[in-house]
Amino acid sequence: PNPTRGIVYVKNTGLYPADVKMTIINQMGSVVHNQQLNLSSGQYEVVKIQLVPAIYYVIISSGNNKYQQKLVVH
Repeated sequence: PNPTRGIVYVKNTGLYPADVKMTIINQMGSVVHNQQLNLSSGQYEVVKIQLVPAIYYVIISSGNNKYQQKLVVH
């Protein structure tokens, strides 16, 4: 859900290979969370994170492919 209280759902829609890297950065550009995920197409991963309330950016990357989404933590 977005906004969240610390749970992030990641789903591979088939655009990426199974192995992806999830990076969460704050508004200053500092990395606050890094995690490797192995997701088959259509599979969900529930990631529990502990972040202070703020706006962050989640970046899912694999090779040269990147997807970025704003994340609001309450």
